[in-house]
Amino acid sequence: MEVSSTSVGEIESGELTVPGTPFDQVNDLRQLSSELRKRGVEPYQALLGLSLFERLRALGVRPEQIDKWSELTTRLSQPDVPVQDFLEAALRLRELEAGETL
Repeated sequence: MEVSSTSVGEIESGELTVPGTPFDQVNDLRQLSSELRKRGVEPYQALLGLSLFERLRALGVRPEQIDKWSELTTRLSQPDVPVQDFLEAALRLRELEAGETL
């Protein structure tokens, strides 16, 4: 079952429609549920993963490049700086830059 970019919004708003006959819909949802269970992933985690995937795709990162994107991000982060601190500093820098252009 392929999920389109509009499906993310539909999932978040509770308006997801699965294409196909009712039998196909139930079968697709069973397969998805089974795959999530096998991987130990909760539905909310799958939704977060889908959201992250969509954001990476919007940045132009193709699925086959996700591993390289992750490597680059890991290499750029500093081991002595907690990820949360790094993210907050990057967001603050972005705010400051946006304020200068106004």
